[in-house]
Amino acid sequence: MSRNSFEELLTQYSHQFSHGQFTYELGANLKQVIAEAGVPDEVGVYTFSVESMDNVVYIGKAGSLRSGGWSKQKLKNRLSNKQGGGPRQAYLNKILKQSGDRSLIVRWWVTASPTQTLLPVKAEADLAQAYWETYGRLPLWNRAF
Repeated sequence: MSRNSFEELLTQYSHQFSHGQFTYELGANLKQVIAEAGVPDEVGVYTFSVESMDNVVYIGKAGSLRSGGWSKQKLKNRLSNKQGGGPRQAYLNKILKQSGDRSLIVRWWVTASPTQTLLPVKAEADLAQAYWETYGRLPLWNRAF
């Protein structure tokens, strides 16, 4: 893959799938920000970026396919659920304070629709692979993949 493979894949997803983004400011009510941003109750992938870094610091997925359909934890709920062993809002505030940043950019893509489906786990793996090939490491907040 080319040196810009990660950014190219993000662009491809943005052309292929419904998507959006919002900015989370340190100390804001995360659930309220998610609601105001219109994050859908659909399955997909998401990324976090912070001001002080030039690239993505976290790649995640929302939704797992089960024999009875999609799991309940879709984008809207996954983005506000848990990370780092506690509520995601507390985790994000802690990380932002430690890094000296004041905000976080959250981008999301709905990867399943009536006309096409890319399993969130596959989309997340493709993004992680492209990130690895572009930067030679996982995003800072992804401890393992």
